[in-house]
Formats: sequence, C-alpha cells, structure tokens
Amino acid sequence: MNVMAPDFSDLAEPGAYCEIPQEEHRAMALPQLRRVVSHAARRCAEEGWTRFGEALEADKVNLYEVTSFVIKPFTEVKRCSYVEMVAFQEQPAATFVSHWWGESCRDFVACVEQHARDHGLLADRAADAGAGNGGAGPEHYYWVCAYANNQWELDNAVTRDPGESSFRRAMDLASGALSVVDAKAVVFSRIWCCYEVFVALDKVDTMRTCTEIVEIDIPGDAFDEMNFDVKPGTTTVPRCNGAEVTSREALAAQVASCGDSVPLVLERSRRYAYSVYTSVPQHTYLPLEEPRAAVGLLNGLAPTDRDVWRKSGRESYFPLDLVKSTLGIQCEDASASKELDRVHILNAICGSEDLDAAVPEAHAKYQELNEVLRGRLLAATWLRLLQEGSVAERGRVTLEEEGAMLARMAPYGLALRSSRLQVLNLNFEMNLVFTHAAAAHLAESLPDTLRVLDLNLLGARCGEGGRLLFAATARMPDLEELISTGEVEGCLAELLPGCPKLREISLREGGCTAETAELFAQAITEKKFPALQVLRFHIAGSCPEPQREVLRRAMLQQEGRLVYLS
Repeated sequence: MNVMAPDFSDLAEPGAYCEIPQEEHRAMALPQLRRVVSHAARRCAEEGWTRFGEALEADKVNLYEVTSFVIKPFTEVKRCSYVEMVAFQEQPAATFVSHWWGESCRDFVACVEQHARDHGLLADRAADAGAGNGGAGPEHYYWVCAYANNQWELDNAVTRDPGESSFRRAMDLASGALSVVDAKAVVFSRIWCCYEVFVALDKVDTMRTCTEIVEIDIPGDAFDEMNFDVKPGTTTVPRCNGAEVTSREALAAQVASCGDSVPLVLERSRRYAYSVYTSVPQHTYLPLEEPRAAVGLLNGLAPTDRDVWRKSGRESYFPLDLVKSTLGIQCEDASASKELDRVHILNAICGSEDLDAAVPEAHAKYQELNEVLRGRLLAATWLRLLQEGSVAERGRVTLEEEGAMLARMAPYGLALRSSRLQVLNLNFEMNLVFTHAAAAHLAESLPDTLRVLDLNLLGARCGEGGRLLFAATARMPDLEELISTGEVEGCLAELLPGCPKLREISLREGGCTAETAELFAQAITEKKFPALQVLRFHIAGSCPEPQREVLRRAMLQQEGRLVYLS
C-alpha cells in the first residue's frame, strides 16, 4: 500500500470548518456524501486499499474502511467529527439514516440520493451547492452516525441509556427516518438498527412543524406549487407569518402585507415519515425516463408520486426476496458489538425502567416491532407478491392457480392484518390476478388501524370483491380519507358503513352518475359521514346538473366542500 500522506483537499471547500457542539446538528448534505464516495474511490485505486489481505475494489468500499482511511486521519489534528471539518454552519438533522456499516458507501449514497429525488429535495438546487457545501443556501441534511459522532470521543454519543444517545437526539430533531437495507438485510439483524427502526415506527404519523422561507412572485401559482391543497394525514393547514393560509386569497393577502422584498415564512406541520431504500442494478424509470440505482418503499405516496399508479411503478423495482426475508425478522435476536448495548436496547424497547435487567426472551413490544416492520414492506409489494409466478398473461387464472396463490399469500395476509399500518395505497389497475377471491383475502387482511385507504380497481377482475374491500372499513374507526379509482358494483354511499372520522372521499374514473350523486346527498343529509369535509368526483358528463346541485347543497349544509376533478 502506498504510504504517502493522503490528500484530503477534495473533501471540503476552502475555509470549511465549524465547531458544532451538539451531535444532532452534525448531519450531512448530499453533496458532502458524494465527495466522500469520490474521494474514497480515488484513494482506494491510488493507494491499493485491501480488506483481509485482498485488493479492495473502489465500489465495494464500506463505512468501516471510510472510518479507518478517511474519517479518522482527516479529523486527527482537530480530533473532532467529520461534519465539523466540512461545514460552515450547523447542519441540523432533517432525515435520520439507519444503516449497516458493511454496506457499500456507493450503494448507500445511491439510496440517499434516490430518497432525495423521490421526496422532491433536489429541485432548484445545484448539484454541488447548499449550506453544507459552501454556504450557498438551504439544504436537506441526512444524519449519519459515522460522520456526526466524534470518532475520537464516542462516550457522549453512545450512552448507557439509548434514549439519551446522539442517535436518539438526532431522531427527535429530524422529521423522518430512512433505513438503507443491504442486499442480505443484515441491517435488521443489528441491535442499534432495530432500535432506530423501533423509534422511527413509534414516531411515524406524529406531527412535526417545518418552517420554510420562500419567495413568491405570483400568489396563485405559488399556492399550487407548494401543494397547499391539504390532504388529511399528510399536511395540516399551513401558517404564513403566523396566519393560517386556507385559500389563494389568504395567501395573496399575506404576500401583499410582506411587501416586495420580504420573503414569506411558511410553517407547515408534516407527519414523521419512515421509508426503506435499497440499491438495485441500474434501471430506467420509464415515466420520467430517468436512470436510477436505488428504490424505496414508503408508507403512502412520495411527494413526486402524484398517484398510486406511479407509486406502484416506482416501487416495482424493489427486490421481492428482500421483502420476503423480513418475515424472519426477530429484533430480540439482533446482535451487537457490545453485549451491554444489546441488553440496554432490548430493555428500552420493552419499556423497562431497569436497563441492566435480564432481557426477557419474549415480549409484546418485540412482537409489535417485528409485525409493524414486516407489514410496511409487504403492503408496498402486495400486488407483486400476489402475481408472482402467475400465468395470468393468457387472460385468466384457473381455480387451481387461484388456490395456490391464496395459500402462498396466507402468511403475508396475517402479517398485513397485524401491521398497524395507517396509510395504504394499492394499485390493481387492469390486473388479471386480482380476482374476487384475492380481493376477499385482502379485505380480511386490511389492518383496523388505517387512516387513509387508496384503492385503484380500474379494470380489475375482482367483480363483487370490491364491495368486500369497502365493507371492511366498518372495522376502521380512525379512517379519515378514502380514495377509490374505478367502478365498484354498488354505490359507495351505500357500501360504506358509518365512518365517524371520514373527512375526505375521492372517486376517480367512472365515479359519479346521477344515482351516485343522489345517494351521496342522502347519506350526507342523514349524517352517515358526520366528519366529511371534502367530496371529490371525476365527472364525465354522466351526472346532470340538478343532481350535482343537490349534492352541492348537502355538502354546504355540512360545512364541507364539493370538488370536481374534471
């Protein structure tokens, strides 16, 4: 190996260095992560890095090697964290990243980059700009333990009580968490990673206020661009300079009050988000004709998905074998570098006051964590699991094939039912495998905890099975939003049971006839949906104006609003 002093000049911009006392404010901007990968690749080739005596390929370099060859020698003089060496200011955690150090750094960054792309975090930003890489402006920061913690003084970061660790403080500050999963899902066999997933899943759907500073030229256009059409479960009513913004008129008034040169300060409350990403062979995502090297599963739509059809297309590249492997996840069997860490973390998961107590072999909290994690991954790949190995391309599924399919799906159904999911988006458009029996099985498997249910049954072969899916909402007391695409045998106004918290119903593609409008108007008048605020229909000319007016009046009496999509 070449022993010349390494050149670190490509890791940071001139003048970069900032003392940041709190680890949770030492997150990494995406350009900073890219610099680490390119730096490690260059030096690996130049210096002939090895692993266990074997030559190391640049694209296989993992965080263990980066810590040894990059982080520690780069920070040795100042004996500080890596982030402090490359930052100009504090870089507070926005997304917490849970991962296994043995994952290739190249694959790790591919996952983070795809997460940023899916969440619309790359828009209007230069590839190598940002506050964390030259002080150029706002940036989304990813908290990664190796870069945030001072590798020379880990006692403050890794504490006896995991709830006081830098990991937990970063998760509390962040507005979401991301699990980067390696090809063999080793990440879920590491106790610290299991703890991070436990905390993230516990936080999912709690509300976080995000402050944004924006410049607005055209109030109406800006209103559209910032997605102020609020959906329950994703974003609460935003506040602009302290005042609620509920319409374009309200936004225009705030713009006028600010003057030409004063930017608006927007506060929006978003739910804590958790997603799972993994690297995959490079592929082209056809809707956008965009090359990608990673794919993620989200609970609900990504900001760039638009609808369930695009979501299912984006997630279709996630490896099914990786999803199936999660059925064997047992957090209680996870390993740790230090046995005491394992004891403390498992006791923390159990809620034990004595972190040093003997760890129970079984506990309800273990089971809950295992079930929730499995269910989230299974829900996102349900259709692909359903049609795996099918011969439906010939136009039908035989009874024998259907029986085998249902037997194969049985364990997945049990996992989904116990998953405690709150948001579920499923696309069965034009699917030949989603038969009546498959729909009936899914209806039985839907979790009782759903707040948002989005089903695309357009052209599916489920027949009356669709009725069973909507009837299943009877056991969902917290359901707030229902989205239905495609015709269902029978009107949803009759199929749906009384849903006390249902605030929004959206019917797309073949949704509203004169009969549908009259039945919904009657149901609303009879207070079948007492919390209903928004009713959306796709009108294709089949609903006459008199029936529309009846429906409109019913919604107004309920102080709700009727929205026509077409």
